[in-house]
Amino acid sequence: MKALVITSLCMMLMMPALVVAQSAVPKAAAGGYGLDATKSGASVEGQAVPNTDKNLSELIGTIIAGVLSLVGTIFFVMMVYAGFLWMTARGKPDMVDKAKQVMTSAIIGAVVLAGSFVIVKFIIDTVG
Repeated sequence: MKALVITSLCMMLMMPALVVAQSAVPKAAAGGYGLDATKSGASVEGQAVPNTDKNLSELIGTIIAGVLSLVGTIFFVMMVYAGFLWMTARGKPDMVDKAKQVMTSAIIGAVVLAGSFVIVKFIIDTVG
């Protein structure tokens, strides 16, 4: 069973390496992906590029959004793992209890994270 899980994980990690979706034509030869034509068609030649600098609160917000995405993914994986444990427990109470404990821990972690996000967002909105 463990070998099957490890083999499946390795296959999923190697899957992007098997898909060759890159173009063999260099960007310059392809005409810059048509962006020059789009730019001239939109008549924005000669206009200044808008300032994309972020202030501190926007930077912190971007970092928090990235962390939330990562933790959300971890939460999803933990819930799938707990469900897998529960489904393969075959009525063994100790395995079911372990699955319940993993689910409970994942939910508590998600609630704590959501609470900390609300607190940080309130502080940033108040200060920034």
